[in-house]
Amino acid sequence: GSDPIPCPPLRDSIQCDVVVIGAGITGSLVADVLSREGMDVVVLDQGEVGLGSTAGSTGLLLYEVDTPLRELISKVGESAAVGAYREGLDAINRLEGLASDIKIADDFARRSGLYLASSLKDVPELREEFECRRYFGFDVEWLDEALLAEGWGLRAPAALLSKGDAEINPYRMTQGLMLKAIAQGARAYGETRVTKLQEGPTRVMLDIPDGEVSALAVVIATGYFARPFVAEDLVSLKTTYAAVGQTPVSKEVWSDRSVIWETARPYFYGRQTSDGRAMIGGQDTAFSDDHTDESQLIAKAELLSQHFQKLFPGETFTPDCIWGGTFAETKDGLPLIGRIPGYDHVYGALGYGGNGITFSTIAAGMIRDLIL
Repeated sequence: GSDPIPCPPLRDSIQCDVVVIGAGITGSLVADVLSREGMDVVVLDQGEVGLGSTAGSTGLLLYEVDTPLRELISKVGESAAVGAYREGLDAINRLEGLASDIKIADDFARRSGLYLASSLKDVPELREEFECRRYFGFDVEWLDEALLAEGWGLRAPAALLSKGDAEINPYRMTQGLMLKAIAQGARAYGETRVTKLQEGPTRVMLDIPDGEVSALAVVIATGYFARPFVAEDLVSLKTTYAAVGQTPVSKEVWSDRSVIWETARPYFYGRQTSDGRAMIGGQDTAFSDDHTDESQLIAKAELLSQHFQKLFPGETFTPDCIWGGTFAETKDGLPLIGRIPGYDHVYGALGYGGNGITFSTIAAGMIRDLIL
């Protein structure tokens, strides 16, 4: 079904083991993992389950970090960088298992990832990235301009084809996981805003409009609403845009339904919907609320359409639906996971970047281990 799980507001004072603040895809992943361990979990959201940025996600599951592997190695070291890419692959495998568990396997599909060189000058660096990933054992192929034209009907100077990516319906995943967590004993409340958080010697106290929640630990899974817990210099908030076409893509092009992204920054990306229409995005702008300007949405959809038609000559993209939302970037393209600085029992599960759902899956496991 399409309706969000009915979660009434909390109008009382209660105790629990762990409070998860945020009922999007991240909060639902965390709630599932913790309740599966037998913890008494309470989920609080200021809105309804899965209706924040989760509902606007285009659902690409990339194991790759926004920062290319060779560049990430120079930032964080070989072990951490390669480990982050391998964790991404493991996370997508776990998501596939979860989709099967909650009976939404039809809303999950494995896809190849097509990482395009945006221009000729990007080809040498993309070649280095190909060699780097191959050296560390990732399943990648090199495609030249002729192969892309022949196999995908796509115009680009070169691309890296990788195995291990996927696509998902994030809204359906969130609803299914939250129902699973509730069946495991979790309690979920919507329309409940946390107004204050204070950590004492043994418990964390949360003020809500009609009471107080006392917990042994708290997980912040509020995505782009995480301030004041996240220092401003760690994250830059921007707006990203997306559109879905009116008609299916021709069967002669893009027949493997791979997820596509590119080397330029900000990058263009795309996948196909279940009925074969193109879902494309990008054209990021510098401010977090730019998507509230309707004229900006229309202009960005036109630019996305032009970019799609440049990649797929002969195809026409006419937007059926256009939307935008806040998007967060970190300096290294990695998420923020773990204890929030200044607290002992408050944790962040903040999967910023283009791989938010993959990062959130990793975060759920890491935070479970930290709490245990």
